[in-house]
Amino acid sequence: MGAVQILSHSMVQSIEENSVRKGFDPRDFALVAEGGAGPLFAAQIALEAGTPWVVVPNYPGVTAALGLLATDMVYEYVSTVYQRFSTLDAAALQSGFEELEEQARRQLEEDGLPADRILIQRVADCRYLGQGYELRVDVPSGAIDDKWLKKVRADFDDIHEREYSRRFEDSDMEIPNVRVRGIGLMPALEVPETEAGGSGEDALRFERDAWFRVGGELKPVPTRFYDRAALKAGNELEGPAIVNQYDSTTVIPPGLTAKIDRFGNVVIAIAVREEVPA
Repeated sequence: MGAVQILSHSMVQSIEENSVRKGFDPRDFALVAEGGAGPLFAAQIALEAGTPWVVVPNYPGVTAALGLLATDMVYEYVSTVYQRFSTLDAAALQSGFEELEEQARRQLEEDGLPADRILIQRVADCRYLGQGYELRVDVPSGAIDDKWLKKVRADFDDIHEREYSRRFEDSDMEIPNVRVRGIGLMPALEVPETEAGGSGEDALRFERDAWFRVGGELKPVPTRFYDRAALKAGNELEGPAIVNQYDSTTVIPPGLTAKIDRFGNVVIAIAVREEVPA
């Protein structure tokens, strides 16, 4: 349990670095448990981070592989332009984008993508004058005019503030590179709905003690073990419970509840930390 606590604390710190420290409140999000070990730790991590929901997909151990099947085809092209906003040559910048767009579109067409599945996006590497690093900013297509400049400047200021907690609106801005993403859109995966019915008892396989920390004390607690494949939409599980499947194990600690949604996801409701003796 000591090893589990150390690992959980490490993952909570990583979540905080990518949320709280960048201005995002974990209480506004759901925690998606992926990977073979993700559902094992997810509920405890959510309790620590304050995330109100945990969503365990049908096959968490192969989520990355499923994502690969649905991932769009992407090519990225880059060109160095070095432009300052105060002395911007809009025609040269426009030409730089258009040349890259032509390359991206030609490549996707050679790959057999029809026109209605081709998406072209513009990106600019931006920095304040004198900085040695850049941040990528998605920029609008079309004419580069005063409206375009104001939007890109505002977006960069916002991104810089979110990333580094400060903005320098009085500083000049530079674009050392322009980029174009050529995206070949892939069809979305069709997720079948799960059959509804039953109370979850049909999925119960056995009951035995499992160790949990309850009220600050580590002790064995009678725990119900379920077969994930036998769970149906609408089934509700009371913690402590453990859901077994071929590619992962989901742990629902004491005091928490879970429900199977219509797509077969296990959705764990995380109560306020003080209300859960886990």
